[in-house]
Amino acid sequence: MEIFNLFNGDFAATLIRNLVRFLSIIILQTDGNEYNAISSIGTIYFISFPFFLVGVFSIFKNKQFLKETHHFIFSSWLFCSIILGITCHVNINRLNIIFIPMLYFTVLGIFNVGNMLKSEHRRGYSLFLAGLYTITFGFFCGYYFIIFKEDIKNNFSYGLGDAIQYAERINHNDSINITTKTINMPYIYVCFYNQPDPTILKTAIKYEVANNTGFRKVYSLGRYTFNSKKVSKGSIRILDRSEIQSINTNNVNLKNFGNYFVVH
Repeated sequence: MEIFNLFNGDFAATLIRNLVRFLSIIILQTDGNEYNAISSIGTIYFISFPFFLVGVFSIFKNKQFLKETHHFIFSSWLFCSIILGITCHVNINRLNIIFIPMLYFTVLGIFNVGNMLKSEHRRGYSLFLAGLYTITFGFFCGYYFIIFKEDIKNNFSYGLGDAIQYAERINHNDSINITTKTINMPYIYVCFYNQPDPTILKTAIKYEVANNTGFRKVYSLGRYTFNSKKVSKGSIRILDRSEIQSINTNNVNLKNFGNYFVVH
């Protein structure tokens, strides 16, 4: 998918789609990818969003962004982030530029709300907010360190490094086929874990024919092949857990590493 897409095709329709996408990420604080943000907690916590709105409103209502340099810097930063958000197909990674001004205006909003209260209520307000953010942080820690790591490991190449290193030790002459399609650019993992001599990569690497985007996929690297439909007899294979049922496991050795199996 193209990132900067505003002037490709229908301008109005694309602008509306980008705007809806941008607002959903800012308000709902998730882009649908659990590995980018915990949807039940949000990027800056859901309790922060009202304070963010108060902070933005107070700055522009009183035109303070024209009077104070720091207000002007963060207002400009926020404006540029919004322009980015409506001219591109964004996710949280592409829009992470906006979170610093969002935090700035959130803190500003917290202080503004406190200043609206009577002096005798301000201490209670501070204690209430401190408790609320502490509880929210506690929920985050509990979810992140207990539940999240189990839910998210399927989205990452959990165990792939160990599988590659194990396959490398089996037989130095056999070809190794990483045939799973669940890994994006598997040759990167091969380079990372095996640390081949950079001087031989130019001759050891082979590419597929370039697609219409101009990018070339790596077909093989040394004795490694990737996503190959034809697997030579006697070769070592690395498969995703979900793909192991599609092969005949009789008379083969299986070794499990996290989400992956080495078949030989």
